[in-house]
Amino acid sequence: MGDAGLDADDLQMLQTLLRDEAHESLENVAGILMAAPAGGPSQTDIAELLRQTHSLKGAAGTVGLLAIAQATHALEEKFARLRARVEAWSDAVRDELVCAVDGLRTLVDSEVGEGGPASGAGSISGSAPVGGPGSISGPGSFSGSGSLGGRNRARAATETSATLPAPVGEDRREPVDRRQSDLEILRIAASRIDELMDTVGELAITRTRLARHARNLTEVSERSTGEIKAALATLAAAITSDVDALQGGLDALQDGLARTRMMPFRSLYRQLALQLRQLCRSAGVHVDLHTSGEDIEIDKVVAARVADPLIQLLRNAIAHGIEPRARRGEAGKPARGTITLSARHEGRQVAIEVTDDGAGIDPAALRELLVRGGTLSAAQAKAASDDQIVAAIFEPGVTSRAEADQLSGRGVGLDMVRATIAKLGGEISVRSTLGVGTTFSIKLPFTAVLAKALLFKAGGEVMAVFDAYVAGTAEVKNAPVLPAEVTCEGERVPLVDLHAALAIARPAAAASLGAVVLSFAGRRLAFSCDRVIGPREIVVKDLGPLLAPLALFVGGTVSGSGKVQLILDPAALTALALASHGDASAAGRRVLVADDSVTARAGVARALARAGFAVDTAEDGGHAWEMLARKTYDAVVTDIDMPALTGLELLARIRDTAKLSSLPVIVISASATPEAEILARRLGVRAIFAKPVAARHLIAALTQG
Repeated sequence: MGDAGLDADDLQMLQTLLRDEAHESLENVAGILMAAPAGGPSQTDIAELLRQTHSLKGAAGTVGLLAIAQATHALEEKFARLRARVEAWSDAVRDELVCAVDGLRTLVDSEVGEGGPASGAGSISGSAPVGGPGSISGPGSFSGSGSLGGRNRARAATETSATLPAPVGEDRREPVDRRQSDLEILRIAASRIDELMDTVGELAITRTRLARHARNLTEVSERSTGEIKAALATLAAAITSDVDALQGGLDALQDGLARTRMMPFRSLYRQLALQLRQLCRSAGVHVDLHTSGEDIEIDKVVAARVADPLIQLLRNAIAHGIEPRARRGEAGKPARGTITLSARHEGRQVAIEVTDDGAGIDPAALRELLVRGGTLSAAQAKAASDDQIVAAIFEPGVTSRAEADQLSGRGVGLDMVRATIAKLGGEISVRSTLGVGTTFSIKLPFTAVLAKALLFKAGGEVMAVFDAYVAGTAEVKNAPVLPAEVTCEGERVPLVDLHAALAIARPAAAASLGAVVLSFAGRRLAFSCDRVIGPREIVVKDLGPLLAPLALFVGGTVSGSGKVQLILDPAALTALALASHGDASAAGRRVLVADDSVTARAGVARALARAGFAVDTAEDGGHAWEMLARKTYDAVVTDIDMPALTGLELLARIRDTAKLSSLPVIVISASATPEAEILARRLGVRAIFAKPVAARHLIAALTQG
């Protein structure tokens, strides 16, 4: 075996394709192993395992990746031993084989390196390899349905591998459903599709310029006379017609390219199944996984970005939802828990649900926890409905675990899930019935490339906000001081002065300003703007490293004239609203920031000052303690590792002092150990954040209660 005399460019291209093919094949292999019954995979499944590994071995050898070929050969030999019944099937054998598949996937990524993008044609499973064995019949077991077992899984295996040649010795008595011939499938890296999408964007800009030229010609013809006027009018009409035709072609091309980035949920489900297997083993619970909507398509980029939030929801279900066997028996439930993953299309959105049949969320216990942790005051907790209390699990720092472990208790997780989904232009909600179970519902845009947005102008610049969050528009008088609230559909909602937040000027001569009303995380808020432009479909772009630190924005788009238009982050705006209104107002509230790092101290102080807090700083815990004796503060933000007096020692002194015992304290640390976090929580810290912390999360934690 070798590289068949290929030149360097051809070899690199083929190795890139091999990487995609390997991930796809290994996904199928893992799916078959995970779905195998207690007696082991059928002879049909074993034949498929052999065919996948044999083909991958040959492909790797052809492009000179001998280490991959050798490792695949070793895996193929294990499957051959199962077929010959030289080795009996057992839980330990399954564990060994799944670990071997994970190791081979890691080897592929290592050998091919950056030769091809991990998010290219194929799968995203390589982005989250599973380390460590699990158990199928003991603790950590789960069985699959949907795409992970039965006809759907077998169909998926044959569909995915139909580019692959049949290995020598394949059992020809088993028919293989080859629905697509080699000539019907073309593998293209996602980066190349992105490049084409960028080209479409450039063409759109050119189209806008041509339209402008046509309008100019029309204006010139109207001012002309005689035969020149007629000629110019005819030319302008012809250009306008061509521009319209160009726009139609661009729309079709853009939509077609967007669809090439689609992948079925089946691939994402397999990745999540592997993660769930490890989570179950860590927690010692038994879970059946059910899936639906395997053939629903989702943008590969959206799938890659939503994978971690979904894993966090699975982690939450295992840590907080599924009860121990004994407790489930007492409640009349089956000994094995059930987690269901489902996907469906809702218009131009994809709806995903993660459901468990666990203990559910106790609103009364959570209400008490929120008050004890300082997230809500006693009066706020009493006035809130059960649904509002349950929705508070998405707030920063909220956890129902007294101690942290590998699965939960860090006080972070669900707030990050909500923030990540918001950056995709989606939303998440939760509903729960005590003793019955919990369902997390996510809605995401059909594609990460195209999105519906509302355009508005602020400070003379055009900006956008995802249409999914827009609840309405309003008008506000352009006075020296804007009102604290606006009315939308008879409801008073807090108004964020976006001009002040962005340090941009309002239009001087305008009698009134526009206001956009948003609905996010169960709250309504509005923000000011020069004027509302209207809805558009936009091409969403990442901000890149230069603009990424802009806390109020989640992305950008490019206008037809080539100008960058920033997309507002609804989560950041919500935090800003909380920091400026009602009981959660930052105005007049004084915060003490203690950190021995000059940079960290100054960064936090500036972020809080911009949000309206009055801020004092201390270079260590000892200095902070002295300042607490001299001044009254509404909250303390402290590092842990500091000279003179550590953050934990400072927190202990605060709790032991009567007049300070209820003072909210937030910890920010770059190296907090689990033991330190446990102690901090026992001392009543409101929230713990790792450095660097996003300003909006810190502000949200400070303004709750």
